[in-house]
Order: sequence, then structure tokens, then C-alpha cells
Amino acid sequence: MINKTVKSGALLYPIILLLTGCVTPAGQMKENDFYQKSILIEQTVPDAVLSLRKGLRYCGVESGGAMGFGYTHHGVADCFLEPTNDKAVCDMYMGTGYKGRTDIVLGRIDFYSNINNTSTVELRVKKSMRYKEEVIKSWEGFINGETKNVCPKT
Repeated sequence: MINKTVKSGALLYPIILLLTGCVTPAGQMKENDFYQKSILIEQTVPDAVLSLRKGLRYCGVESGGAMGFGYTHHGVADCFLEPTNDKAVCDMYMGTGYKGRTDIVLGRIDFYSNINNTSTVELRVKKSMRYKEEVIKSWEGFINGETKNVCPKT
């Protein structure tokens, strides 16, 4: 009996470690935790954040795929816009089905204002996530106002 209990505990330990690693708060994650892409856009920071939020609202937390495979996660945005409107940070979390979010960080998007109403956007997805390139591509599409190309509705 003791032997079975020890074996069960030994099996649970790696699972617990894995799950606790998934819920690291966004502010405690390091640069090397992310797959990253930088883009330059012809929008102000507030307009770019609005475009992202409109895209997320239109597409929902995920799109594509079939029978549980191949979905592109778009996430749920928790954004903070600086009062000066020259910087914004959106922590991106995994969604939960129809509405809501989990505490699992999907990535982070940083917006920085440049001159002439342009902005630099740093798109970051956790390296441990599947389909990183597709997630980045969907966020970039939302920000550039190409939402209907990201997740066309039928």
C-alpha cells in the first residue's frame, strides 16, 4: 500500500511542477521566455490598441482548427495605456471557451509611440505555446485592421 502511494506521489510531482510553471504572472516573465517579432505600424498607440481589441472581439479567443486540433489562440487582452498615450502594454492570457480568461499567459504585446503617428509594436508569445507564428500573425492582422482575413466568418 505504501509503495502505491509513493508511486502516485512521484507521478503527481512533475505534473504539479508543470502546472505551476504555466501560471507565472506576466510581470515576472523574462525576455527569453518569449518568441518575439517587432513591427512598425502607421498608427498611434491608442489606435493600435483599439484595433487589437476590435480584432479580439470579432474573432474570439481562438479560431480555425477542427476537433480540438489546429486552433490558433488569440487570447484575452489585459491592456494598460499610459496616461501620455505614448506606451501601452497588453498581457495576453489564454481564453476559456466562450468567455473569460485563465491565468495562463499566452504572451505580451508592447506598443511604443514614434514620431509622425507611427508606433513600434513588440509581439511576444510564450515559447512553450504551440503555433507561435500563427498567434503572432493573428495579432499583427488585428493591429493592422485585417481582422476578417484572420478569422473569416461564414
